[in-house]
Amino acid sequence: MPNYTRDAILVWTFVLIAAGLVAFIVVETGGDENKAAPSTRATPAVQTTPSPAAGAATVNIKMIPTIRFDVDEITLPANKEVTVRADNQDGSTMHNWAAYTDSSAQESIAKTQICAAPCVEEITFKTPPPGEYFFRCDVHPTQMVGRLLIQ
Repeated sequence: MPNYTRDAILVWTFVLIAAGLVAFIVVETGGDENKAAPSTRATPAVQTTPSPAAGAATVNIKMIPTIRFDVDEITLPANKEVTVRADNQDGSTMHNWAAYTDSSAQESIAKTQICAAPCVEEITFKTPPPGEYFFRCDVHPTQMVGRLLIQ
């Protein structure tokens, strides 16, 4: 058996501990660059901006694991105040809900703030005239998309 010096043993111990720490961090974050950094300040479980208008219809949509919405189509009444409640349940991944006039996403109708799960954001807005519109997550604009029908 080789005879190692005390210094060599300390160096190898440090290297093994450092490698284990790096492996732990990679496993815990999943290596996903879309995950938010941990916050050192306390935040409420539910964040809402702005408050729903009195009498406005509320539509619930969830962001669920594997980077997707729980629905791919939403139907809303035309020219009415509505509240969209976006419930991000996708681990600690950042998401939002945003409606646009079409899939080019050049003209916004309404959008919630981007937040890291678990979180809830709400937006109250007046729906546009009848027609077919587009919604998506601005963080994942090709993976999380849907059709917004206004009747």
